[in-house]
Amino acid sequence: MRLPTRILRSYVSNKAIHLQTSSEATFNMPATPPADTPSPCQTCHPTALHPIYAIGSVRAEFRSNSIQREFQFERSSMELGTRTEREMFYDVLSRRRDLARSICWILTVESIPVYHIIPRTDRDLDDFVNALKPEESGDWSDTTVVVGTKGPVRECAGFALPVVFTETLYAFPEQALMESMISNIVPAQTGVTSEQSISIAKEVFERIRQISDNMGETPEHRAINYIAVRFTPLYETVMRLKARNYSLASIDVRQSRLYTDLHRVYDVIVTFEPNFAAAIEQYFVRVDVTDIYPHVHSTAMQPFFER
Repeated sequence: MRLPTRILRSYVSNKAIHLQTSSEATFNMPATPPADTPSPCQTCHPTALHPIYAIGSVRAEFRSNSIQREFQFERSSMELGTRTEREMFYDVLSRRRDLARSICWILTVESIPVYHIIPRTDRDLDDFVNALKPEESGDWSDTTVVVGTKGPVRECAGFALPVVFTETLYAFPEQALMESMISNIVPAQTGVTSEQSISIAKEVFERIRQISDNMGETPEHRAINYIAVRFTPLYETVMRLKARNYSLASIDVRQSRLYTDLHRVYDVIVTFEPNFAAAIEQYFVRVDVTDIYPHVHSTAMQPFFER
């Protein structure tokens, strides 16, 4: 299957997601910004690092009436035609960087505002604006992954929310993500058709997104969010078990026996219940969430046995 373009918007010009032969989805991560690159927020850098790996949606809010009026003036001078509010935000902010800097960028999870996200550099600001851009297919980027560090609670546009200083932000339609995650999965090896694969992948992804209070802040949520967007074997395992008449029962995360203060490792455990008289089956993968960017300890889901 040809990998769809413009799935993810990286810090520079790369707009594709690549899948390694190990089946772990790998994004083109940006290089570290130069040390002398100024931050849009010069005085609110967090003193204590608290990593965030959240999945949600980005929306733009006006910080003040004056910014809103300037936005409306700019919009009235443009021939936008019939456009949605989200499209109008993109059209204006992509031309007016000064307004884009002045906007309150909010990350919502299940439609609830949870973070005030702040780009560290002007280059990062482009990713925020591009998160509002419609895809060539007409779909808009309804899924945004934010990787960053949590700061203090600040009020912006009437929202008192924790600040997150982003290291990486990429946005994409959910359909595009699902297609990319299963593109290296051979249907004959799973026992399901390509059409069924998309449906199953969506079911798994939505199950993870709807986990209670999953704001990508706890180590458990960071681990499970990571494999949701980066680990193809999760979806392949669910497909194989579905073909054997098993149903996805639960996805749990617990501290691994390999956990130490230096290596914070968690086990993501997927449980399947049979649709007939048989024993449950469980599979797991270890995820290291020590640093801001999690990583897995294996290239496949392994059978899990309680000890």
